[in-house]
Amino acid sequence: MIGVMIPGERVNWLKMGGWLLALAVFGGLCFYWSRPQQVLTRGIVAAAKRFPEYDDRWAGQIRELAGRYVRALLQNRPDREMNRLAVVAVAEGCRDPFVRYLRLKRVFEFQMVGDESLAREGWSIQRELEECEYPVFLRAYSASRALDVWDFAFAQERRERNVRLQLHALSWRHTMEVIRDGNSSETLVRPLCDLLDDYFRTPGESRVDAWRRIDAALEARFGDCATIHFLRGRRAIRLGWEARGHGYASTVTREGWAKLGQELLVARRELELAWKLDPKDPQTAEKMITVCLGQGTSRAEMEEWFQRGLSTGRDCSDLCSNKIYWLAPRWYGSDLEQREFARECLARPEWGNRVALNLWSIHSDRQDVGKLPVSYFAQPEVWADIKQSFEAFFRRNPDAYSWHVRFAYHAWLAKDWEVLRREIALGDPARSNLERIGGREVYERMAADAKALGSGP
Repeated sequence: MIGVMIPGERVNWLKMGGWLLALAVFGGLCFYWSRPQQVLTRGIVAAAKRFPEYDDRWAGQIRELAGRYVRALLQNRPDREMNRLAVVAVAEGCRDPFVRYLRLKRVFEFQMVGDESLAREGWSIQRELEECEYPVFLRAYSASRALDVWDFAFAQERRERNVRLQLHALSWRHTMEVIRDGNSSETLVRPLCDLLDDYFRTPGESRVDAWRRIDAALEARFGDCATIHFLRGRRAIRLGWEARGHGYASTVTREGWAKLGQELLVARRELELAWKLDPKDPQTAEKMITVCLGQGTSRAEMEEWFQRGLSTGRDCSDLCSNKIYWLAPRWYGSDLEQREFARECLARPEWGNRVALNLWSIHSDRQDVGKLPVSYFAQPEVWADIKQSFEAFFRRNPDAYSWHVRFAYHAWLAKDWEVLRREIALGDPARSNLERIGGREVYERMAADAKALGSGP
């Protein structure tokens, strides 16, 4: 019966039409959101084929890693499986510079030590990315990371200054290109701006000029965006603490206190604007805890910003570290409050990749600030905390090889020979900062004791 429809049927057809419209809109949005990811991913895959040592056997892995990498950047969420796959691929012989960059980034994140071979690898990777014309955004990230690694390895050596200047120039040029690219998103450029901002540490006109140029480029591309306000807030914190100094309150001048107060007011205003524009960035909440610390505001406000940071669902390792610092006895907390929160972090690994280390870090800080002998770490209750902290950390970060030497050191001090033997075997002294455990001589004594099951220190 054409043209005849009972009321119930009419309602069902209207519902179906609504659902079809919703699906069409959702599908369009998904296409829009996925298009930048597809373009950036294809750019990496296409460039990989221009690499002189390209090997088709790695094509599938390169494509998967490129997709994972771009998705992680656009969603601002770390991909631990991507890191593991890159490390494995390089170990098995993959020479692609993009894959090697991912491996270098992962190694350096958990190493943070002056490794000359790693620094030279970073410079080699950057040259290959440039020669094969990989996408500019990748070259910008790689140059920034290579510069970090280079600074750690050759911070005191002028003979390597030329490479550093080249990396700095590449980082600046490529970052500016990415910001000005009409296809770039604020999420993609934000970490690059953070890294670029960090390189201008020395006070002076050159730093002020660089900050102005970064802000101008961001405003021209994105208008009044969260990234500009976040960067201004973070800079204000830096300026305030530079004026104050990092010593105890008794060492701060009247002028230092005044400058800190002025800059923290600026920081608060800018960071609150940044949060209003982007309430999904835990870094903003993290920096606001620093503002609360400097201004001496209530614990309730600090906790409010902490909860805001957690609500983003992103890696909040730095946010938790800032709360640990706020709870230090020399600020507004106590040993007990620090320890209770560190144990809470231990029970909540989803808060971040490094939160499990907070229980170890409070003991490390306590020994350092209190100028206690290293035998402090051997106390049964202290060693129990440290052991629990490292074991939880390695469960979440099994490839953080450089930390095994530090864990072995604490086991050696505690005369826990079983843990010492295991951790010495897993650690790599060449990729660890041995100065943090007393130098190479101490490491060699540890290794000897692990082999002989000797008596330790």
